[in-house]
Amino acid sequence: MFKKLSIAVRSPMIKNKNYFGQEPDVLPPDTAGFETTEQYSGLFSTGICESFFSKRTLVNALTLLQDAVKKEGYTVSGETVTPYSFDEVTNLKGCVYIRGRKVGGKTLYDLYREFRPDTSFYGTYRDILKIIQAILNAAVAVQRHTGSYPPLLLNSIYYDDASGSITFLPFSVIDSINRLHGGQLQTILNTCCADGGANTSHSISSSQENIHEKTFNWGAACLIYFFFTSGEPIQDTYIHLQNIIPDIPRPLADTVWYILRRKTNESLKKPIDESIESIPKTDERYRIPLFKRKRTTFLLHKMGNFLTHRWKLIVICMICAGIGFYLISDLISGSKRPDITAGLTPREVVELYYSATEDLNLDVIDSLFYKKAGKKIKNELSTLYVMLRMEQAYGEKLVKPDENLNSSEVPQGYKVFGIKDLKIESKGSLDNPVFFATYTRVLSSEGTMYESSIEETIYLQKINERWYITKSVRTIVSSTQPQ
Repeated sequence: MFKKLSIAVRSPMIKNKNYFGQEPDVLPPDTAGFETTEQYSGLFSTGICESFFSKRTLVNALTLLQDAVKKEGYTVSGETVTPYSFDEVTNLKGCVYIRGRKVGGKTLYDLYREFRPDTSFYGTYRDILKIIQAILNAAVAVQRHTGSYPPLLLNSIYYDDASGSITFLPFSVIDSINRLHGGQLQTILNTCCADGGANTSHSISSSQENIHEKTFNWGAACLIYFFFTSGEPIQDTYIHLQNIIPDIPRPLADTVWYILRRKTNESLKKPIDESIESIPKTDERYRIPLFKRKRTTFLLHKMGNFLTHRWKLIVICMICAGIGFYLISDLISGSKRPDITAGLTPREVVELYYSATEDLNLDVIDSLFYKKAGKKIKNELSTLYVMLRMEQAYGEKLVKPDENLNSSEVPQGYKVFGIKDLKIESKGSLDNPVFFATYTRVLSSEGTMYESSIEETIYLQKINERWYITKSVRTIVSSTQPQ
């Protein structure tokens, strides 16, 4: 029914790797707690042992706790508030223990590790909400008795289901032990202690001496949020609880939301009482849409935070990926380029260029130009190729210019495209050949044939023992085609 959150913490003063959760004479536990065996009955284990911590840490623990044990905690049963205090600090078998009256039940941290949230508001939610209700009522009783609310330190609050009593152990003792352990675990235990979420340092003792109602209400809202979101970090951006548990009563979800965002100081007593009364008694599961399930909501929430704070990194990565894709595709296309210029002279390359242009052979034209040269010409011929092929699909026949065709009219069912009156002259040297060409391009449109007189200068370069066109400058001298 329950799941267990396993957290391993390494302290800077630990000699060896500290594996938590074993008996104190073997390995120290992850948090302080009363021993359950008869051998250690009446002893509160701090989890600080010489075998796993340095002697300096052991001495610091004894010194800190000697003063801390003088503070009082409280046990609340119904409306009765009884002071609770430890007796003394002792070093037993190289481990630091505190003597005191044993308290029954489980800590809030133990309950948190056992709690398994569902996607519908029933069952385990009812159980944990009743426990939180009992703890908050006990805290109010302590406030009436002492004038200050007790800190909501997760491993300092014991809930005894058998007797119905709540015990708030002396905060100074548990906080000192937590600070000696340090690490991520301390941050989790202190989650609902900090003043409005602002104070999250290792030592929060000064902010817990006199807790007022506003700080206590924030801690209570934090407690509900912490349990119901399975330990989602308390931060500036919160997830509304109804986005995680769709059928949670709206008043409770709204009150928690507004308190955490510091928009209200309303007490949670009424929303909690009403929510417990409205929780279905049945154990029937509801079918929750995928996008409303807890895991999906958390994933979307974390992705949103990542995109908000890391958008520059994402843009840089996309640019780098685009450049990489361009370079790789260029390399692949270059390796697949047909070797049609092998053994051809510069003039033969130019003649092949015009022959391929008239035939609209785009593969040959692309192979004649070096890399991205002639991009404008290739785009123009590609567009013309698509247009003529589409007209052929509708039954028109593509022919080359013929003296027998009328210069101004084209027979129905024919499409004319080609080059005539081509003249090529060599202008450059043997090492840097340049050719000047003049020709007439013929293209029919809507039954009328149009001619354009063109002058073109072509530059070639020898690369890897092959001649390639590296540049083409084309000028339309005259044209009968309307602009």
